[in-house]
Amino acid sequence: MRRLWELVVAYRESRQVWRPQQAHLGRDRRIFRRVPVKVMYRIRNRVYGLESEGMLANLSLGGAGFWAPINWPEGSPVHLAIDEFQFAVDALIVFRKSSGAEFMYGARFQALSLSNLMKLRAILNKNHDGPLTI
Repeated sequence: MRRLWELVVAYRESRQVWRPQQAHLGRDRRIFRRVPVKVMYRIRNRVYGLESEGMLANLSLGGAGFWAPINWPEGSPVHLAIDEFQFAVDALIVFRKSSGAEFMYGARFQALSLSNLMKLRAILNKNHDGPLTI
């Protein structure tokens, strides 16, 4: 039953509007467990016409953490693809931290479909035993 509830929460959260003020609240509002994964990703920003690829730092039912050598502001819409799992989703940059020439990003998934949620849960379950919510 818990696994079904996790999917329901992830589905709802992916449809919530993100407000830039949320980035400055100063506390962690995460409800999904971040799972460390070593999977290649490709990311594209249609607005700026930039693309990048690399290794994900972590993944959750709500989003992904990754490093990229591109400076995108919070609120930027991106398209994230994980070819190994045929997983592609629209996301929004909600966190950015500079570290030399690269940036650490947090991206929140947007409008996840049920099929993408099932793929995402399968990816996470391969890398983590236990609940995916905190």
